[in-house]
Amino acid sequence: MVCGTKVELKPSDREFTCPSCGSWFNRDVASALVIKDSALVI
Repeated sequence: MVCGTKVELKPSDREFTCPSCGSWFNRDVASALVIKDSALVI
């Protein structure tokens, strides 16, 4: 999370809103960004 809050999610939870800061996340988009950033490091 942007605020650092740990949230337990089930694999079926694709979208969620952080209960602490209200940020909205889509797990598919977040995963794609992590893969892209990792590829740029190589």
